[in-house]
Amino acid sequence: MAKSHSMDRTAFNKFNKSYIPVGVWPPQTYRDTSIPHKLEIQHDTKIWPYYNKIALVQYDCESSKQYYCLQCLIQHTEIYLIYSDKSASGGYVWMRQIVSGLLKSCVGEKCQSLEYDEQRSQIIRPAGLRQFTKEDLALRSTKD
Repeated sequence: MAKSHSMDRTAFNKFNKSYIPVGVWPPQTYRDTSIPHKLEIQHDTKIWPYYNKIALVQYDCESSKQYYCLQCLIQHTEIYLIYSDKSASGGYVWMRQIVSGLLKSCVGEKCQSLEYDEQRSQIIRPAGLRQFTKEDLALRSTKD
């Protein structure tokens, strides 16, 4: 009798033009009970929940639009690390969770899709890890 092989399927959460999730993206896959979920409200200026976890997200885009895809992600969310190759059509970013509606303007024209592996854990952003800026992206582009 032939042995059947069951493959462990990884649950990917894809964000693209035809599927725009509602809520926070990447989704929080688990909640650490030792750290209470807080709202950061200071002087009535911040009413969004404060997410201190970062997740590894794969982005896909046309190779000619890679700079614009990354620039859009940097403008709309907090990016901490970027891995990309100019010859590739995508790469990876470590990003903080954000309300999905804010990422909507990046997906479609600039980035083809964002993908998050739900089996990978999100990590609490290490203290001192500086947010990537568009100036950093410009400097990075001149070095390549």
